[in-house]
Amino acid sequence: MKKNKFLKELRLHLNLLPDDEIDEIIIEYKGYIDSKISSGLTEEEAVATFGNVSELAQDILLPYRRKIKQENDPIGDFAQKMFHVFEKIFNDLMHKSPKDIIRFIIEILILLLIIAIILILMSDLFNIKNIEVKGNSILSKEKIISLSGIQKESNIFSVSRNATREKLKEEAYIEKSKVSFKLPNTIEIEIVERVPRYMLQFADSFVYVNNQGYMLEITNEPLEIPILIGIVTDLSNIHPGSRMDIQDLNKMEKVIKIVEVAKANDIANL
Repeated sequence: MKKNKFLKELRLHLNLLPDDEIDEIIIEYKGYIDSKISSGLTEEEAVATFGNVSELAQDILLPYRRKIKQENDPIGDFAQKMFHVFEKIFNDLMHKSPKDIIRFIIEILILLLIIAIILILMSDLFNIKNIEVKGNSILSKEKIISLSGIQKESNIFSVSRNATREKLKEEAYIEKSKVSFKLPNTIEIEIVERVPRYMLQFADSFVYVNNQGYMLEITNEPLEIPILIGIVTDLSNIHPGSRMDIQDLNKMEKVIKIVEVAKANDIANL
């Protein structure tokens, strides 16, 4: 058989492959034939060394057919691979002592238990369904949940209690907070709020201040609470979450004592 006829028939038998791959194979076998001819063989003898064209094509297509089978049946391919893995493990165990076999089985059981626990913890069973808020009277439940950054339907174990407390601390009204998990799907947020006890006059507005000197809010709405005057705290430091200057804190401490004495003697409203 002449070279051109051989290559033509080979191309026809390889029609399952993409055209660019067929072209590469034809060029490759053309090179093989030319090399054999250069070494002294006739064209027919060189072609004859490859045997039957159909059988040659089947050998070339075998890896391609395996690839197609794997793509069409990934589960079967995976099962076959797992079978080979377990077969290798079994063969290895046959050469181990009973003590080593028992140790291996225990390790496998522990590994499977860990995997099972992880899968359970990451399941929908532990998706957050309820967020409970306690201790709030000034801030709304919705405000506190928003500040926490916790999202319903997220996994409860993805919530960092420390990070949540840090977020809540950014709100001036929140003095401290506690975040608890109530498995499987509820988070409880308990807060202690700072309460306005005094006010500062700030331009045309009022600054609410608690009895520790923390500024809670700047507003146009005055409350029926004492107004502190003679404040030396720098104006640039007057904003929610900031604390009054040490001199103002000392003055406020004296005011608090005077108010407590007045209340004790029932003269606070005089």
